[in-house]
Amino acid sequence: MLIPLQSARPTLKAPLITSFLILINLVIFLYQFMHDRYEPYPISYVYGAIPYELTRLRDLPPKISYPVPITLITSLFLHGGILHLVGNMLYLYAFGSNVESAFGHLKFLIFYLLCGILASISYVILNFNSRVPLIGASGAIAGVMGAHFLLFPGARIKCLLLFFFVS
Repeated sequence: MLIPLQSARPTLKAPLITSFLILINLVIFLYQFMHDRYEPYPISYVYGAIPYELTRLRDLPPKISYPVPITLITSLFLHGGILHLVGNMLYLYAFGSNVESAFGHLKFLIFYLLCGILASISYVILNFNSRVPLIGASGAIAGVMGAHFLLFPGARIKCLLLFFFVS
């Protein structure tokens, strides 16, 4: 398995938004972990993007006090487990710094959120009857990776190569 560690291309600006996104994802994951141990409903059913709710603009239990479409953003900061979180944050760290440096801080944040929202909408369109919450930043990070490959087509990526056997 290849795990990207960083782009070999140096950044021109400090990756403030990339660092902030990683930090906020870690904090929210800790909150999510503690919440799900003591509450009757997993937090993913409150803040995750549930296609059935989004296509009908109707909330399933547990009821929430904000508009259902906001879950297209809140779902980007929830993760299904530690490996899901670590994998997403490694990819964000490896590719986000260069893209943020090229776009600027605010444009990068807007781009990141739009990629995540559009990926979620694509999922909702294909799975409109699903009552399973969509969570994670994979769509946003895929957009960042795509931008990196378009902006820096010849950039080398330092990777960690792991070998393991599955039986």
